Amino acid sequence: MKRNTAIMLLAAFAFLVFSPAVAFAEALDWKEQELDDFAMQYFSEEKLEEHHLTAAAMAVVHNGKTVYSKAFGKPNIDQDTAATTDETMFRIGSISKTVVATAVMQLVEQGKLDMNTDINDYLTTFQIPETFSEPITLHHLLTHTSGLEEVYLNTVSLHYENRLPLEDYVKEYLPKRIREPGKAIAYINFGPTLAAYLVQLASGMPYEQYVKVHILDRLGMSHTDVDIRPEWLDRLALEYVYKNDAYKEIKIYSENTFPSGEIIASTDDVAKYMLGHLNEMSGRADVLFQSETKPIYDPQFRHHPAIPGYAYGFHERFHGGERYLEHGGTMAATNSYMLLSPDRSFGLYYVFVGEMNGRHIANDFLAAFVPEPEAEASPPPTAALPTLEPFEGVYAPNIYPVNDFTHFTLLTSEELTVEADGERLKLIGYGEEIAYDPVGDALFRSEEGDYIYFEPADGQLVYAGVVFERLPWYHISLNHNPIILLAAAAVFLVTAIAVPIQMGIQALRKAVRASRARGLLLLSISLCHLFLMGSFVYYVSTVDTMFYLNSEVPLLLKLAMAAPLLALLLTFVLAYHTVRNWRAMKLFNKLYMPFFVAASLIFLLIMQYYNLVGFYY
Repeated sequence: MKRNTAIMLLAAFAFLVFSPAVAFAEALDWKEQELDDFAMQYFSEEKLEEHHLTAAAMAVVHNGKTVYSKAFGKPNIDQDTAATTDETMFRIGSISKTVVATAVMQLVEQGKLDMNTDINDYLTTFQIPETFSEPITLHHLLTHTSGLEEVYLNTVSLHYENRLPLEDYVKEYLPKRIREPGKAIAYINFGPTLAAYLVQLASGMPYEQYVKVHILDRLGMSHTDVDIRPEWLDRLALEYVYKNDAYKEIKIYSENTFPSGEIIASTDDVAKYMLGHLNEMSGRADVLFQSETKPIYDPQFRHHPAIPGYAYGFHERFHGGERYLEHGGTMAATNSYMLLSPDRSFGLYYVFVGEMNGRHIANDFLAAFVPEPEAEASPPPTAALPTLEPFEGVYAPNIYPVNDFTHFTLLTSEELTVEADGERLKLIGYGEEIAYDPVGDALFRSEEGDYIYFEPADGQLVYAGVVFERLPWYHISLNHNPIILLAAAAVFLVTAIAVPIQMGIQALRKAVRASRARGLLLLSISLCHLFLMGSFVYYVSTVDTMFYLNSEVPLLLKLAMAAPLLALLLTFVLAYHTVRNWRAMKLFNKLYMPFFVAASLIFLLIMQYYNLVGFYY
């Protein structure tokens, strides 16, 4: 599945303003026709066709009732049946994480779980290693600050009915701890999945059953399920990818991290879910929780007060001086988004199947329907900092695997470059170049009111709700120092072409054995490197195969990862051969052989940085 999408969703939805929360929110008076006109800007028949969307839906709730709910398109393009809000079920993706948080907080309320207890106290069949002195708690799991590594491998089951049991998955595929807990947000799927397993342990019920009994049934969500069951298949909005002027159906799959993204739900049911939480916030009803204090909705972790962080399970969003709770979801081809306003008691949900960039829909909705108070004067820039050098560098999101070969995805990860521009910082990335003025020791503000925050000691940049880590000087990727990779590819490609030609000429001239051996070594090393590069370029550039990579390691990649080991061995043989035959070599070979050996070793060092030399899976 698309794995950098969690980063893009957070970055897209977190547009910040610096002003205190208003004490009074202006009443909203929305007409259904106005809401429908808005929805049709994105989901009309013409727009569906333009953006290659097969199905979509949108719902708006306000003051305890659903004020708009409508579906668009077809759940199955091979059938002439229109999507509906009560029957058609969409994959809501990571919005499922808010359900995990709801279940956890219910059990905390009952005293069966505690947010600040070492989770090892609850685990019976395995334990979290004590890599750091600070233990991991449920607070960390639900704020994405556990410090656990992100993992891609073995997260998907290509046959939805063969999904691993929750206990088997969390026990067998427990990620490594790579950061001290409570220090930095790193959005991963395993944290909420592990929290769901603790729900299972504390309640004595399978997680799926607990959610049905204590959340779905309470809210009347009869067309929602944590499982994709056979009886739901006729109602499920199938996923398609538009490729080569045709729609290709994506086979129904499941996720072993299913609590974090597996829920399927009708649009009307998601409206009930939003109302359930909004009623809890306003005190209108106590269906989900019984106590008056509801910490699930309170701010729980922020890197800086001006930067939105996390409640339990919900991401924060600031707009117009008000605080919102949100969560997005992305599956193979389904994108969803949910926004809740505690101050104004409204909720927005939309979902669509297709590749459209939907990041702007929520922003457009707020601009169109939520009046903003008069903007307060921006805080003046602080006195110029002595130096901006500690902030400069190239940064990448901190959400990537570290200990297996999928670390190679960092090769194509979006990066941000931070440069000093006089007394300001210039941030370059995501197709933009924005200047920021200092308004605090490590806090910077753009003219548009967006903030970035640095933690120089940790080499971190917090931008649009996502934590970026400063990359080491030796980091090489397609976005940073790509010339080295391109030059290596050129060297190996030219060698692979030129050597056979040269060996053919030498055969006619009856060249000495040393020349033939040298040529075979050069050719073999070059082909090994090109095979590795070609295999991974294929998987990076092909959406379908990148998705399947989350389920299993294809034979092609297993062979590709053996190639560097062979290349390493042959490179040392070539170095030995070069030294041994140095005196007999012509000047060109005396120059080219050391150059080629150095190029091969440098390339292998880069590949080792990405865990591609050997079998890291």
